[in-house]
Amino acid sequence: MERDNQKSRVYRAERQTEIFVAKNKLEPLTIKECQKFVNKVLARKAITKVYGKRMITVEAGRGGARAFHDWRGRVISAGVWARQPAVLLHEIAHHLAPYHAVHGPEFATILANLYRQILGKDAEEKLLASFALNGVQVCGANKKPRKARCPKSQKAWYDEKKAA
Repeated sequence: MERDNQKSRVYRAERQTEIFVAKNKLEPLTIKECQKFVNKVLARKAITKVYGKRMITVEAGRGGARAFHDWRGRVISAGVWARQPAVLLHEIAHHLAPYHAVHGPEFATILANLYRQILGKDAEEKLLASFALNGVQVCGANKKPRKARCPKSQKAWYDEKKAA
């Protein structure tokens, strides 16, 4: 496994996106609802076409403030705080990324793709703008790592955050 050089940058970028922040205002999903959400994500044609058919089990995590994945066991353990779509997408991205990817460019690219597929284009663009602001690398068209670029639609948000 390679060193997880951009873990804190990815977490900071997610916290800065309006989607991730807004999720804290929602009631937590039940484990059954989390499982249904994960199954729905994994069943999407756009996801199975790229990553193949996958099965991930969601289980209740200990305590309320953590989420983690067991890549080999195909399990997401979700504490109460983590039972939100954005957090579940983060954990799903870990399962879809190669084991060595940790929070690197491959992972960040998959997470952005999941945001687009599940939360919509605007959500993906907000995440990419936040990635750009925080120096998160993604994979370019040639699969080589590059700094994320801020979409034109998010330029004002990016400039405002950068000035703050």
